Amino acid sequence: MNQLPAVTTAGSALLERISSALWVYDLDLGHVVWANAAGLRLWHAKSLTELSARNLKRGMSPGVARRLDQYRSDFVQGDARICERWTLYPGGKPQQVMVRMSGVRLSDDRVALFCESYDVDEQTPDTRRRSDALLHTPLMISLIDAESGDTLYLNPAAHDAYDNRKGNFAKRFERKRDHRGLIASLKKAGEVQQTVQIRTTEGPRWHEISARSCLDPVTGRSAFLISETDVSRLREAEERARQAATTDALTGLPNRMAVAPLLEELIRHAQKRGREIGLLFIDIDQFKTINDLLGHTSGDSLLKDIAERLKALARPEDRIVRLGGDEFLYLAPRRSGMEAEMPALANEILSSLSITLPFGERAITVTSSIGVALYPQHAVTEPTLMQCADLAMYEAKGAGRNALRIFRPQMQSAFEERLTMAADLRQSMEENHFEVYYQPRVSTRDHAIVGAEALLRWNHPRRGMVPPNQFIPLCEETGLIRGLGLFVLTAALRQLHQWQQAGHRMSMSVNVSQRQLADADFAALVEDVLAETEVAGPSLELELTETMILEESPVLQANMNRIRRAGVRLSLDDFGTGYSNLARLRQVEIDCLKIDRSLIKTLPDNAAVTNMVVAIARLMDVKVVAEGVETPEQAAWVRDAHCHEIQGFLFGRPMPAAQFTAVLQRQRDGERSETAA
Repeated sequence: MNQLPAVTTAGSALLERISSALWVYDLDLGHVVWANAAGLRLWHAKSLTELSARNLKRGMSPGVARRLDQYRSDFVQGDARICERWTLYPGGKPQQVMVRMSGVRLSDDRVALFCESYDVDEQTPDTRRRSDALLHTPLMISLIDAESGDTLYLNPAAHDAYDNRKGNFAKRFERKRDHRGLIASLKKAGEVQQTVQIRTTEGPRWHEISARSCLDPVTGRSAFLISETDVSRLREAEERARQAATTDALTGLPNRMAVAPLLEELIRHAQKRGREIGLLFIDIDQFKTINDLLGHTSGDSLLKDIAERLKALARPEDRIVRLGGDEFLYLAPRRSGMEAEMPALANEILSSLSITLPFGERAITVTSSIGVALYPQHAVTEPTLMQCADLAMYEAKGAGRNALRIFRPQMQSAFEERLTMAADLRQSMEENHFEVYYQPRVSTRDHAIVGAEALLRWNHPRRGMVPPNQFIPLCEETGLIRGLGLFVLTAALRQLHQWQQAGHRMSMSVNVSQRQLADADFAALVEDVLAETEVAGPSLELELTETMILEESPVLQANMNRIRRAGVRLSLDDFGTGYSNLARLRQVEIDCLKIDRSLIKTLPDNAAVTNMVVAIARLMDVKVVAEGVETPEQAAWVRDAHCHEIQGFLFGRPMPAAQFTAVLQRQRDGERSETAA
């Protein structure tokens, strides 16, 4: 790039005689710093002083400014020569000229543009290619009058899209607000890019529009240069991907990803119209068991059936979502009266989702648990409403399933307390705040200790001794029961080994949770602890609940079979209070039934019922243990009913190992005294 030379008097005279307009444009300041006579005529200027005073950057469109910056870069990097058609606006009147441009440096080394106009009919290769490209490009290009909105120019692609009509620009838009937004952005920023729906000869299409403010080269009036690309296929592909991401493939319902936008939209409408919304969080009870028993194909069929039943109950404005697994969400916008209507709707859903499935010669009944939250009574945002409904659903499950609960503020405080307690449980596991206590099991014949039940105790440094019924369910819920269960089993068998080594002939019973028994490696873990503690299998009794026995899960069944092969005995805890399938009890080969303390406590008033339970146990030819014996009268009744063992406060409360050892020693000392006598 050359330095702009100083012009001598002779040189100046020669330049003035050249018929082509010449001028030098300062790219930084936006002024013409020199022009010959033809240049002054082209710019309609009487003198160079007048022309130099004009600020050509004022009113310059963003597109022109960017093009001039490109020129600067081209000149600096490659000393380029550029020929282009330009529309100049001397005195505000448009004038098209062909301009040859090159870069020169001013005296202070800044870059300027040396321009030479030439005959507009002279066609360079660039101008011919540019015209041909405009003719054949699929890009739709329009020039729009900024004031009236009338179409001033359409290239061939735009003609095809708009049926050769040069109508008003606003009428192209499917939504008026899109047009208003585009025009407002153009007036504010000078350029804008939007994707909007446009009316075309092919019907509604999605166009990506790039718009810039400019001047009409014919009239010099303000105009908008519009370039459009049809992106309908891309939008359709994006919509298909969005639908796939927010639709449950199995049921065709919206999925969890759709909940937030769906509920937020319902909330916006409710706010505008003063309406209410009911959220019903639905969980299918024991769905995993159904999958295990009947297979995943049957489980999928059940979920599709549930979806159809929910849709059959729905009003046109209701929305149903499958959250995943066995969870559904029912959204019910209503005008008012939610407190009365939602329980009725929830009960209707409970009834509809009570489904009986055939299973061999028997049947399985499917039930559900429902938690209800209301907008705006309980919360006004999507996340909080979902949390309220979720808390209510878990309370319904805790109430025994096949139930509904409406959110109450106390549920939130209870939830926060559970979170705090769960954190305390984890910390206590790390800091060894847990201890195993032992309660004696005695023979009904002579009241001698023949066994012990291992019971977990939590001695928290701040809470003190926490009752088991306050933390064991939480351990089940959080999965901490696995680690604590292993702790109890290991500690109990180590202690049993010590007692047996000291000559005490006794066994140990340990409670097992459903989560533990559902672990595929549980039986192997029991075998490992037996081997580590050197305790024989028959000395261990694992206490199960009726629910676990009745659940025909392959994993549970495999664990129970393997445990029994190791010689470990299985006991059914709290027998007589729930529904027991006797045939199922025989299938799992129970060794012991423990009569629930509630039956013992009400003796002799319910003696007939308790006698029947004992008779069933004896019919099964299993050991019978009576729990909760607290009085000599109860002990006598249990003995006369031919139960084998007794457990209760009458013969000892749960106690630490050292205290239990002392009790065993006193029993041994008593036996020795009797022998000596």
